[in-house]
Amino acid sequence: MGFTTTTFLFIFLPILLAFYFVFYLKMRKSESVNKIGNFILIIFSFIFYSWALAITANILLLFSVIVWLLGLWIDCTRETELVVPVYRNGSRKEININISIIPLITGVVTTIWVLFHFKYFATIAPLLSQYTYIDSNKYVSITVPLGISFISFSVISYYADIYLKKASAGGFADCLLYIFFFPKIISGPIVLWRDFQEQLKEREINTESFVDGINLVIIGFAKKVILADTFGAHADVLKGQYIDTPTAWFGWILYALQIYYDFSGYSDVAIGVSKLFGFRIANNFDFPYRSLSITEFWRRWHISLGNFFKNYIYFPLGGNRKGKSRTLSNLFIVFVVTGIWHGAGMAYIIWGTLHGICVVVERAIKEKRWYAKIPDFLKWGVTFFISASAWQFFRYGGNGISAFAALGQLLGIHGSYTSEDILFPLRYYADNKVITLLVIGFMGATVLGDKRILNLYENLKANNLFYLLQELTLMLLFVISISSMVSSNYNPFIYFQF
Repeated sequence: MGFTTTTFLFIFLPILLAFYFVFYLKMRKSESVNKIGNFILIIFSFIFYSWALAITANILLLFSVIVWLLGLWIDCTRETELVVPVYRNGSRKEININISIIPLITGVVTTIWVLFHFKYFATIAPLLSQYTYIDSNKYVSITVPLGISFISFSVISYYADIYLKKASAGGFADCLLYIFFFPKIISGPIVLWRDFQEQLKEREINTESFVDGINLVIIGFAKKVILADTFGAHADVLKGQYIDTPTAWFGWILYALQIYYDFSGYSDVAIGVSKLFGFRIANNFDFPYRSLSITEFWRRWHISLGNFFKNYIYFPLGGNRKGKSRTLSNLFIVFVVTGIWHGAGMAYIIWGTLHGICVVVERAIKEKRWYAKIPDFLKWGVTFFISASAWQFFRYGGNGISAFAALGQLLGIHGSYTSEDILFPLRYYADNKVITLLVIGFMGATVLGDKRILNLYENLKANNLFYLLQELTLMLLFVISISSMVSSNYNPFIYFQF
């Protein structure tokens, strides 16, 4: 049950809202109002996940029990230290070890093993079977739980925040809702346990936040079904075709805009739906295609992922506290891990390594005078080219060879085929509809992020007439989106595979 289905929009969500607010309105003055609300959200989140993939819902439920018990273990022992004698060069020294490190390591290792087993082993088993006794056929048919990567991140945040004394383990219902909360379970945004736990007991629903939530759902829905699906349908047609150089550039920018509107649209819907129930989830995208460097790009793209790696990998490695060379090494490691997290194929490792190299080089030259003198438009052009080109490794997957071939097409390198093999020119693929949406999509991903435009919008929003026109426009946009969804047979979310 995806967000862009009639089942979710017209059955699941309305029924959930009806149940939730019947109890909420009756008990809004009671101290237990959020407990009842949390229980309702747990039930419906389990239904949502079971609808999508029932076979793994019970496994995830059992996994949640284990997570909570390990969290309790960490919570109960984080003030307890064990004195361990250490003998070195004939002298005895005592060191204090926090006992909670044992359940922490147990939990993190278990979570990584679960992620590896479900997400990666089916990919590498055929390779391992050539050199070991492993029967690869046993693993190729493994049913991968939906959202296992994002679930794993949530679980690691749960353990780490308890260990770091930034949150407590809470009750089992709290842990269960954190893992199962349906807006974020499949494809994020990644919400840290320290931020989520605060809202389980204290959150407020008012008219303004509810309307803002509805507006975000409509905007995200429109991004997905009007823009991303149109771009995706055309980009898929071009994939693997014998095409000329202009058509290759056309497919290149189509996919860059598709993956942006696909994922940012999903995030908008997730954040908007969360707002309907009083949960505040931070924005996950901040016009990344306006970036002047790859470093800035990662401050704007999938912000919750960047925050997770910063808090739980970059800082534990030492961050920028151990000298310049160590800082550069830590940054590079983070981006390689980011690539591995996205998938087991070599293409994802190349993608992560490419971003890591760019960030390391930018960190090394950012204070150079000649770098500061480079015009912003040139920095933007290089950044956009690198980020959009790197997406080709996502587009083609595998070992990355096809992605390199696709990038070669941009430069007129067509490999084994000649101009005689190209059946259709650019004008065959670029109809008026997709060109119009391409211009709208590009402007929306870049120009609309200008601070002057954003400030103007905030000022106009205070005007009642403008606000009414905005709501009427969004209603019309929702109708158009519904029409596009019904008439389209292309609607997969790209990031569901991660």
